[in-house]
Amino acid sequence: MIDPITAALSKVSIDAGLYLSKSMIGKVVGLADKVKNEKDLNTQIKEYLESTAKRCALVKTMFDEQPVQFRSIYEPVGVKKVGDKDSTNISEREILWDDDLSRVVITDTQGAGKSMFMRSLFLFAVEWRVPGGRLPIFCDLKKFNTFKDYSLNALVAEAFEPYLGEGSRDFATGILRKGNVFLILDGFDEIDPSIRRDVIVDILRKSDVQGSKIFLSSRYNEHIDALDNYVVFEIDDIDLEKAKAIIRRVKFDEDEKTEFIEVLESRLFAEYNSIARHDADYLFPLQNCP
Repeated sequence: MIDPITAALSKVSIDAGLYLSKSMIGKVVGLADKVKNEKDLNTQIKEYLESTAKRCALVKTMFDEQPVQFRSIYEPVGVKKVGDKDSTNISEREILWDDDLSRVVITDTQGAGKSMFMRSLFLFAVEWRVPGGRLPIFCDLKKFNTFKDYSLNALVAEAFEPYLGEGSRDFATGILRKGNVFLILDGFDEIDPSIRRDVIVDILRKSDVQGSKIFLSSRYNEHIDALDNYVVFEIDDIDLEKAKAIIRRVKFDEDEKTEFIEVLESRLFAEYNSIARHDADYLFPLQNCP
């Protein structure tokens, strides 16, 4: 049986011309050993999407020896604007398709589900195609801890190097300059504090490029304040029904799950008020993409 990500990717049509000028395509094709022509460049971009989507579509839990499908255990929670008491829940689909939300920070406490939300955004972006033909690129920002170049150019080039070879740097430069991208920047708070300023400065530079969407996730820190043209959201609270749905999705002894749900209904949920705000790791026993 074909998994939903593979099925969705089989329908994706890539046109490098949407993302790069003809001259930049020529540079990438001329430099990369693996890319002989524009058709091959389309294939390599699609391979990047397929590989990254498959990594993000698999998660490890404390209940399974092998990775399981992300969608089989993920219960969409949504986000709400920080500091807006009238803010309503916004889903992944809504935030993805709203062109007024092109600069977004997802912030919350540790374990609240920020990375799960970002991963879900990437998968939906691949399946639905981002408006404007933007290419979704998932960036794990903690990789900067092993870099000497703290620019997004370097991070995007590293992501595409297995597919574009030496042409990955020119590809990254061209696509970030043109702006036809949806950058999903996960885990700013996991960057070494000594280099956070350098990274945020480059993010601000890239934020000036028209046409792109940039979403960043992080626990709150003072560097986030520099992103004053970004709309700040936090993970919405999990209500009782969503909490029960999450528990039911976990592969575990059915009798014990039923017993836990009974305790949750009788007293535990009321004691915690909002599990998402206090102990989300209790319901999200997940690790990063394998």
